[in-house]
Amino acid sequence: MTDADFLAPTVNQCILTSHIEAVSRASRETGIVNGNRLTASTPADMVVTIGAGRIKIAGTPADVAEDTVTLAAAHTTLPRIDIIYRDVTGDAKAAKGTPATIEDPKGLSDWKSYTSPLPPSSIPPGAIIGAVWIPAECTAITSEYIWMFAGGVGDLATSIGTPGTDAMPASEKAVRDVLAECAPAANGVTNGDSHDHSGGDGAQIDHGSLGGRTDDDHLIYYNQARGDARYAQLAHAARHASGGADAIKLDDLAAPDDNTDLNASTTKHGLMQKYPNTAQVLKGNGSWITRNFEIDFPFGNGLDVIEDAVHEFAVPIACKITRADVWEVGGRSSSITCTLYKHAVGAAKGSAVDSFVMSSRVYMTETGLNISVSQHNVLRIEVSSITAAKQIVCRLFLEAT
Repeated sequence: MTDADFLAPTVNQCILTSHIEAVSRASRETGIVNGNRLTASTPADMVVTIGAGRIKIAGTPADVAEDTVTLAAAHTTLPRIDIIYRDVTGDAKAAKGTPATIEDPKGLSDWKSYTSPLPPSSIPPGAIIGAVWIPAECTAITSEYIWMFAGGVGDLATSIGTPGTDAMPASEKAVRDVLAECAPAANGVTNGDSHDHSGGDGAQIDHGSLGGRTDDDHLIYYNQARGDARYAQLAHAARHASGGADAIKLDDLAAPDDNTDLNASTTKHGLMQKYPNTAQVLKGNGSWITRNFEIDFPFGNGLDVIEDAVHEFAVPIACKITRADVWEVGGRSSSITCTLYKHAVGAAKGSAVDSFVMSSRVYMTETGLNISVSQHNVLRIEVSSITAAKQIVCRLFLEAT
């Protein structure tokens, strides 16, 4: 990001948790590429303008037009903090915060340094842009009430299916231009008879006409690869815009407990092989996909002892937590408690489902967990009882179900 208006808050500022979420999304290729500046209206009112620019959602860049958001009316006695973001379609939206009494432990009279009110704990999917302070009885938003978060994303497309030519290196574009001039595969091989191809000029070659191969020979390789492994089947590839058997998602995978050979006879299905007693899955092309993934919850800046803090993450698929690790990045021996909650988006955090305690150490791990998580649940980690840690990471290990 080159826009000087996009800044990072300091430790203990109330908007730090929202900034961490913005940076976390940027690490997963969802965020602001350029533009999208927030400005107050002239004359001032409750409308905030979001400038035109470029965003990226899950690795796919998109240009977005100027947009406006009309903020909800202020509370009569309590202030709040709203979060401005672009949703996954690029539309500008506001996530409304909860009005609360001002707590200003540092006595700075700066809303960003308050510990209450806090921004909304759950922000819908999309590119987070900034925060807006809305005092009690406020009827007009001015520039000093607006803060834009740093933590943008680069402009290179990461979508495998259809990368934009504006995001390609010049060398890749040159190769694609040459390939575009080649004969399309649908036209088949020309002058095939001169190459002893069976079937005539340009015709397809029948499998049974290949030397040394019969139509049943593939069973040799099929049975050899099968062994004692189990199989799973992909959902129909037509669900995916890119098509083909490799266009899959984690939730397309099935892992049957028997040794049934599932249908893989059409070009729009792919055979999946699950390795016994693991979460590894073999695609039909011989490459491996894992059903395991990890989520990191970072706390602290490495300079100051961490105060009580919270971080949330929305889980995209149904899964279960199998293990938790906690470590101090700087290797400082410390005690800390990481309390885990899970809840639906927009719901209260509820009761704690587990806690991971590191006592006067630099690292701890807890295995053998079996905590189920529904699709789109929010996982929340709260840290407390900190003695000396200045930067820690709580890592959850999950397995897709």
